[in-house]
Amino acid sequence: MLNEKPYYEVPLNHDDPLVVLDRLERYRSVDLRRITVEELINLTADTLPCILHKGWTYPKGVKLYRVRKKDTSDQMFRTTSEVSYCPEKFVKTIGRFNNEKESILYTSTDSITPFHEVKAEIDDEFALVEFETLSNLNLTDVCLGTELPFRLTINGEINHKIIEQFLFTEFTKDVGVGTEFLYKVTVSLAKMLLNVPGSQGIRYPSTPFKQGINVAIEKDAVDEKLKVISVKNVKVKDILLDGRILCDIQSESKTINKDGTIIY
Repeated sequence: MLNEKPYYEVPLNHDDPLVVLDRLERYRSVDLRRITVEELINLTADTLPCILHKGWTYPKGVKLYRVRKKDTSDQMFRTTSEVSYCPEKFVKTIGRFNNEKESILYTSTDSITPFHEVKAEIDDEFALVEFETLSNLNLTDVCLGTELPFRLTINGEINHKIIEQFLFTEFTKDVGVGTEFLYKVTVSLAKMLLNVPGSQGIRYPSTPFKQGINVAIEKDAVDEKLKVISVKNVKVKDILLDGRILCDIQSESKTINKDGTIIY
């Protein structure tokens, strides 16, 4: 049974919905090209002082997936560090949850969604990486419709719905080359969500593949809680109307040594 907090402990039960809408309207008018992430984090906290969320835990043995595009047909990733999160010194651009010089591992709960996330095309070649959790991975679950451990009044339900719609729009926004500044919103939101005690990542819906679920994991949690168990070098042969990805497997890891060396 969920531990329910009494009505008075949930601020959204007392906020005026018109005030919540007004704060969001002013927030949306900010020039994201000019404002810094640090400034936006403070503004986000003032605009959304209360984001209701649900904790989610993946136990030991859960599989997660990502793809890394290959530069050439004969490219082979030889170590697990090459197929995991990008080292901070090489992170040159802002991402959905990471600022420049910040490392986060972006994964999905199935092996199809990652191809859609990177906008794979026919004849593209990738390393498809399979991870496995070594112990409980604690996440903050957002925009996935899970039941919340809070008691809400009608007023609270209205405010929660307003904020959920805002979050869903931002978390599923399709951001392209040249408009990466739009990620400043989700980066600032991630700073709040990952500040939840014990949270090691965020579980959220896929943007291009609506059935998919993504999991963004902090690098320290990746080092402690995940291991690479398989790497397949694949070439995309077809992308079906239902979203399935058909691939030719060119090679597959036979062994992954304790030092992270991948043997094909």
